[in-house]
Amino acid sequence: MHYPHRVSRIKQVRLAGVLGVSLDGSGVDQPASIALVEALERLGQAARSDHDRPVVLLLDEAHVIDPQSLRAVFSALQEVINRPDGSGRVLPFAVLLAGLPGLRARFKKHRVTFGERCRDLDLDRLDDEAIRDALLRFEQFNDQGVRFAPDAIERLIEECDGHPHVFQLIGEVAWDAT
Repeated sequence: MHYPHRVSRIKQVRLAGVLGVSLDGSGVDQPASIALVEALERLGQAARSDHDRPVVLLLDEAHVIDPQSLRAVFSALQEVINRPDGSGRVLPFAVLLAGLPGLRARFKKHRVTFGERCRDLDLDRLDDEAIRDALLRFEQFNDQGVRFAPDAIERLIEECDGHPHVFQLIGEVAWDAT
């Protein structure tokens, strides 16, 4: 759910390379962990005032976030998620990270202790029928008219060997080739 009217002053969040967040468009950055706390609090308060709608933060490719940014993000999340607001309740946040196996070890290596305490939801291997069904139904959800030939579907199934990430990568390459 977007709240552009309530968080319109958040202009940019940069985490790769130079850490900083510009909240008012002035170009003056605050340290990322402080600015992220402020931005997340504003977002959570906007969600709270809109019938307690939950905010779900999705961080994809978490395994490639540089260590300094990883610490800044999790430090801000820990502060916002665990601290009650003025009403005595915590803000309505959920955080989902997607990353390759080894993410927990990366948290440990870079001392991201709040990340270490997250609950893992491992993706199971995909069975052949699930991959086949997804590829057959794919044509319903694209406006390019792309269809996978039956022999191509069987080849994709064989190459993926049930790995969700490999399925994603091969699917992306197949799509780009069309």
